[in-house]
Amino acid sequence: MVCENTKNYLEAAQLYERTGLAEKAASIYIQLKLFSQAMPLISKIKSPKLLVQLAKAKETEANFKEAENAYEKAEDWENVIRINLNYLNSLEKAKDICRDHCPTQTCAKMISDYCDKKGLKSESIEFLIMGGAFDDAFNIAVSNGEMKSYTEHLKEITPDEALRIAQYYEGKNEFGEAAKYFELAGNSVKALKLFIQTGTDYVDYAIELVARIKTDQLIHLLLDFLTGESDGVPKDPKLTYKLFMALGDLNKASKIAITIANEEQERGNYKPAHQILYETQKDIKDKQLPVPWDLHQRLLVIHSYIIVKRLVKCGDHDTASRMLSRVCNNISQFPAHDATILTSAVLEAMRAGMKITAYKWAITLRG
Repeated sequence: MVCENTKNYLEAAQLYERTGLAEKAASIYIQLKLFSQAMPLISKIKSPKLLVQLAKAKETEANFKEAENAYEKAEDWENVIRINLNYLNSLEKAKDICRDHCPTQTCAKMISDYCDKKGLKSESIEFLIMGGAFDDAFNIAVSNGEMKSYTEHLKEITPDEALRIAQYYEGKNEFGEAAKYFELAGNSVKALKLFIQTGTDYVDYAIELVARIKTDQLIHLLLDFLTGESDGVPKDPKLTYKLFMALGDLNKASKIAITIANEEQERGNYKPAHQILYETQKDIKDKQLPVPWDLHQRLLVIHSYIIVKRLVKCGDHDTASRMLSRVCNNISQFPAHDATILTSAVLEAMRAGMKITAYKWAITLRG
């Protein structure tokens, strides 16, 4: 204090430093422009004002790294970002600081401008959105084909926002993407028509849309497409099955499941046939509804066929013979392998000592 009063500032600063009064010492060093002596005290300085003074001084010396450290300790995030962008060429740190500490319009604009100059359009869009400059971000997205980046960074999509995104995609003939946003904009009919316009590329989205809205208009529109009524090209019946399952119309779904299983069985594809019947029955049971008799019987027969090989391997010829008998009683369901199945039924019946059963299937095989 005496040294200060007698204007012996350097001596005063040194005394303050020795006695642990780092901030007082640093303040005097900064006034004397002895920044190299103030800098070692930075870890002990808590005053943001002093830290910013020190940072500005280091900046005038073009010592940008030390300036950044001082700004960071002062939590002057805008200047930290500015230094990283303009002098340290550290975009990633600037982005992290903005996201974690200072998502203000000013900081976001600095980063966006930097990214735009560097040709980093996606990052520019992200920080324009962060700063609330949605129209600017949208225009960059449109001009540079970065609409996906634009939509990914939006935290909320209003109907108006969804509409202009939808119109952009429609203008680009990207009908599937356009459809997603027309639904968000409240135009479900147009959304479904655009999904249909893509053929089957977006059919799962179309089914999900109809299942959400559940209006007769949408259901009939999609059904006409799936059955070929609208374009003369019937689609895979599995898609109609998926639609009815999504709608919760399990009776219609089970009928289609049986039709699909029949087609698979006729081609000798027993596991896919079993799978669709099993999944349909499981879904019906999960909803605590009665399983249609014909669905249950179809599943029972094909399940019996599938487990035979395992039973034979285990040496359980008695059960294997009974399972094969059930299959043979419905042999018309297995046209691709009827002779092979009947032959196996004869052999397993003989192994199980069931001579009458073996004779019965042998006669059927000969006939």
